[in-house]
Amino acid sequence: MGRRRVGTLSMAVLLIASGGIMMLAQMSRQPILEVAIKGWPLILFLLGGEILWYSYKSKDENIKIKYDLFSIFIICIVVVFHLTIYGMLQLDMVSKLDVMISSQHYSLKTPVEEFVLDSNIKKIIIDAPSLSKLTVRSNKGNKITALGTARVTANTKEKAQELLNTKNIVIHKTEDTLYLSFNIIDSGNAAIDHARITAYTLTIPNNRKVEINNGERIELLVDNLNNDWIVDDCYQTDIRIGETANIKINAFVDEREALKGNTEWMIEEKNSSNEDAEMETNALEDRIKGGVIQGEGTHKINVLNSRQVIVNQLM
Repeated sequence: MGRRRVGTLSMAVLLIASGGIMMLAQMSRQPILEVAIKGWPLILFLLGGEILWYSYKSKDENIKIKYDLFSIFIICIVVVFHLTIYGMLQLDMVSKLDVMISSQHYSLKTPVEEFVLDSNIKKIIIDAPSLSKLTVRSNKGNKITALGTARVTANTKEKAQELLNTKNIVIHKTEDTLYLSFNIIDSGNAAIDHARITAYTLTIPNNRKVEINNGERIELLVDNLNNDWIVDDCYQTDIRIGETANIKINAFVDEREALKGNTEWMIEEKNSSNEDAEMETNALEDRIKGGVIQGEGTHKINVLNSRQVIVNQLM
């Protein structure tokens, strides 16, 4: 009694056809492979036709049909693979994977934004970004200048620049107060192209009262002040004082080790100074107060509710 192994011929034809299609796709640089993937049902026709042919031939002959399980298993693997690729093509996953592979990381500057302050503005209140570093510089002008640094993932620099075409600063005015906040850029598809502002730099006039609230890390670069500033509820506050500055810094912290920098801190265990009596609240009475004076200390920077305060004086 003879035997016919069903599945061996189908696997052989499938392997030969797949190799030929892949070679043509590479040589011609045409989307032949995509067309072949969409024609995966022909594999089932091939296997079914082989079974029918051997069944027909075995009716008049003393032949026993035996299925080549290994070959059929390989064919099933190929079918599943083609179905997966076909599904990825339908969902446009192939092009997305291509973009992911070709994507690069860029560090770009956002466009500079400028705002001229009205003469009636006496105070500036800044709501600092929670996930980005904020650097604030003082100047003698009458303008606020804003600039951001972004980390962008995209497949081209042009695409990366497009993701940054957004207004970063939001300003509201009420009588004599200007409120400034940040329109946080977190755009694009995180899996393909993505932009996030990592740092902002503000330049603001030194003759207005300034209040900075919230934020992860605040850096103040102060050459001189003609008014008082307050920094409240920031995790870390870095202050760099210019040589000609006439500034007094008051910082309220939970422990002495939180006061750092190249300056010599004057420590008070309790806020009892008459000069700063207007700042005393129940939340500050039991905290350690550190003081730094540069020059005559004409104007103050009061740092409240900060985990760490670093003051460096330029010598």
